[in-house]
Amino acid sequence: MNIKEIMNLGFDELVGEFTNATGISANTLAKNLNVSSPLISQLRKGVYKDVTGIEDKARTYIKKELEKLEIKEYEHKKIPFKFIGSASGKIKTSVDKGKIVLLRGDSGAGKTTLLKSFAKAYPNHIFIQAYKGMKKSELIGLISQSKEKSLTNIIPRVRGKILILDEANKLSGGTLEWLRSLHDKSKMAMIWAGTYEDINDVLYKQPELNRRCRKVYLRNLEDRELEVLVKSFEFKNSDEYVKLLKQHFKGQMGLCVECLKELKDLVLQYGDKADNVGNFKEIIELME
Repeated sequence: MNIKEIMNLGFDELVGEFTNATGISANTLAKNLNVSSPLISQLRKGVYKDVTGIEDKARTYIKKELEKLEIKEYEHKKIPFKFIGSASGKIKTSVDKGKIVLLRGDSGAGKTTLLKSFAKAYPNHIFIQAYKGMKKSELIGLISQSKEKSLTNIIPRVRGKILILDEANKLSGGTLEWLRSLHDKSKMAMIWAGTYEDINDVLYKQPELNRRCRKVYLRNLEDRELEVLVKSFEFKNSDEYVKLLKQHFKGQMGLCVECLKELKDLVLQYGDKADNVGNFKEIIELME
């Protein structure tokens, strides 16, 4: 949903969507409005006689916060935050509570893009890109940043840190179970990302692990969202680039962003003459 659609929701649904999009809880919302949490709760239930316009004030605040998140800086480009706002909000809420979050999505949907944005937001992170056949001992070494193998001795090294694990679906179920044990004993927040079907296949065989993960699905961009994304790069042929990205990638944010980044790099290197449909088609062909 866009901001206009969200703001047209009933107050209870509005607060829920706002929390998902921003990671700001109803309690924090109340604090920022200088009102009590029970009052916000009563407003959501429709049992509070609002004679002082608290709901209107809340709606104004929520709209301003959503608009602030509309555009988020990411390296040398801009990505509209609302594209990934819902997923990002859910991840942030879970990470702040020290949970395990499983980010699922199709290949090219933008999982790695989102993980990198979280890595920038949390300097105390450990970022690991898994690969097929990766041994548990190697993973342990990357996490502990030592030759330590004992879980008891590793725990003090990771307290207060966040594990960001890309391509988690390429690890064995046993290795993921070890990570769960590390999380349980250290309370280390973790974000795992994997392609939808592959990670589901792994977790199907690990029912306890599957139950413990907070699952977040990263959807593809809608047409209007893709248009805003492309135009945020301020290319002169934006309309043509939108058509090409729709045709080839059907809203897969990760692939769309990579193509736009490549063209931006060409423009920075060779000037505006590089901003042309021919170059963009070549970039797309290399990405496919």
